[in-house]
Parts: sequence; structure tokens; C-alpha cells
Amino acid sequence: MTPILSSLKRDLLLLSFLILTTEFCLTIVYLLYSGVTITDPLILLYPFLWINSSIFVLLLILPTSMPFLRRLPALFLGLLYFIVLAYLSSILDPGHIFHGHSLFDHDFGLRVALAPLPPGWAPSIFYSGNIVSIYALFFELIGYLSLSYLFYRSVLSFDRFAFSGVIGAFSCVSCTWPLIGAYLSSISGSSLPLFLSTHQSYGLSTLIFITALSLLFWNLPKRDF
Repeated sequence: MTPILSSLKRDLLLLSFLILTTEFCLTIVYLLYSGVTITDPLILLYPFLWINSSIFVLLLILPTSMPFLRRLPALFLGLLYFIVLAYLSSILDPGHIFHGHSLFDHDFGLRVALAPLPPGWAPSIFYSGNIVSIYALFFELIGYLSLSYLFYRSVLSFDRFAFSGVIGAFSCVSCTWPLIGAYLSSISGSSLPLFLSTHQSYGLSTLIFITALSLLFWNLPKRDF
């Protein structure tokens, strides 16, 4: 008798259930114990749209069997694509020596922020250095890494849709330095309303991101369920 669901499909459904349940529990815990009032539930939804769409798209793609040396040019282009996205979104920024700062007039070092940001926005990574600085919101980092991987796989396939990955660059328009700077200036609880008040632009950003992800995913080889 043929099973109704294949083993791979059951595993995917179970993983999906676990991921969604974990996210729901984290959100409930945050709302109960953070003491922050969320006036727009979309602020809790945007990060999970980025993260979940990235996870499930990557799970559905069939792994490549191409020899590593033949993949090197595409890997380089994928890395370059990620660097461009990261720079445009201010995830990567020139270090303080390019801004005339010194060790005496600016804070240097690594900071990992878990609060007061909602799940998906945190954990966020902030690094201030001489050569390069990093300001990475968790869901954006996951999203841009997934776009870069899909771009790399599209280049491997000589897929004409690889160039549609350029659309992904526009998904970081809303991730401007003032937004990041407002958070870095104070990560106390009182700064959260100011941080969240600028979230409206993430609606368009999320739409563009999912469009770019879908275009890159469309013509790639997928697992057989």
C-alpha cells in the first residue's frame, strides 16, 4: 500500500510545525514579559515572513552535485552579491577611520542585542571597527544570505532569472542608517517605540524581498516529493 505522504514530505511538515510553534511561543513570551505594548501586530510578522520564506525555499531546493572547482566562479559572484546587498542595507559600513573617528572619540567592539527587540529582530549583531562596521538585524541577515545563495544557484544553472536577483537590492532601501543609528544610540526600553515607529517602510521592503526570492527560486531544481 502506497503511503499517503512520503517520508520527505512528513519531515518537512513536522519541521514546519516545529518552526511555527517555536516562533509563536517566543512571540507570546516576549509580549508577556517585555512590558512593551505593540500597537501594530505587523511589526511581529515581518521578521518571520523573511525568515520562514528563506528557510522553506532553501529546504525545497535540490542540492547541486556539480564539482566544487566548477562552482567557484558562481560562489564568488554569490559572495559579491551578498556584499553589495549588505552594503546597500548598511549591514556593512566603512569603518571609523573612513569617517575620521579615533579610538578616543568612538566606541569600538562587538555587541549582540537580544532586548528590547521582538523575536526575529533579535538577536542583532553590531560591530564597530576601524576598517569595517557591521549592523545586522537578524531577519535581514538571514534574508540576504538566502537571496545570495539563490543567486549563486541561479548562476550555476545559467538561469536567465539570476539577474532578477538585482531586485533584492531594493528590499534594503528602508534599512537606512538613521534607523540603525536610532537603535544604537540607546538600547534602553524607552528607545523601542522610536525604533518601531519607523517600521512602516518594512511592508514594501518585505514585499520586494519575497518577490525577489520567488523569482530566483522559480526556475531552480526542486526536491521531488
